[in-house]
Amino acid sequence: VIGSVSAQNNDEKTTAFQLSFVPPLSTNGMQAGEYTNGVSINLLAGISRNEKYFTFGGLANIIHNNASGIQFAGLFNTIGNEARGLQFAGLYNYAGTGNGFLFGGLANTVKNDYNGIMFGGLFNSTNDFRGFQFGGLANIAGDVDGFQFAGLVNVAKSVKGVQCGTLLNIADHSDYPIGFVNIIKDGEKSIGVTYDETGNIMASFRSGGRVLYGIIGFGYNHKADNDTHYVAEGGFGAHIPIVGRFRINTELKGQFINDFSDNFIS
Repeated sequence: VIGSVSAQNNDEKTTAFQLSFVPPLSTNGMQAGEYTNGVSINLLAGISRNEKYFTFGGLANIIHNNASGIQFAGLFNTIGNEARGLQFAGLYNYAGTGNGFLFGGLANTVKNDYNGIMFGGLFNSTNDFRGFQFGGLANIAGDVDGFQFAGLVNVAKSVKGVQCGTLLNIADHSDYPIGFVNIIKDGEKSIGVTYDETGNIMASFRSGGRVLYGIIGFGYNHKADNDTHYVAEGGFGAHIPIVGRFRINTELKGQFINDFSDNFIS
């Protein structure tokens, strides 16, 4: 264990620099978890109470209280209380609350509220959120003020902004969901049956919020020349208010026949 130079104020242990191999092999020794560090270089992993400016962990950074500046870890960062600044982890970031930019190769989890940008290769999970949230598969949040984008699913309470989940959006309130299926508690849901001149008989489900909605449907084409008559459709629509309860619905959708090949109908 290498010696350290530190200052102590009101029982708070501080040091400008910590070098750690793996706890307790560090310049702060067995008391590493009680120190506030300006800069920490953790060759494999390190433990501290607070981090002020820059923290590097070959594998992991474990910070019991607050962290600001930049935290970089090959595998994961855990910050027990507030994370401010940039946290980058090859796999996973955890924080109690915070604001700034969280980048997790697989996931980010924030126990309470977060403001800023969350990028998770697979998913993000937080309480109330303000900013931009990108999850490769899913985002889960409380109230959202900003933009949610997920490869598959978004889940939230009240959304002020845009909620874009390629497959599914779920919320208590969301006026601008973009997805094929949108389960919005105070939104609209309808099932319709249509027939067109090409011979498609289609059952469609429309779901969404006050402004935007999604469309997904399945049906049968009785005029098809081959043995595969099944049809699917998907798209998006918008409610355009005119006056009172009168409005116009504008839709953009595609219909696919047979085995979802390149036979594009409309």
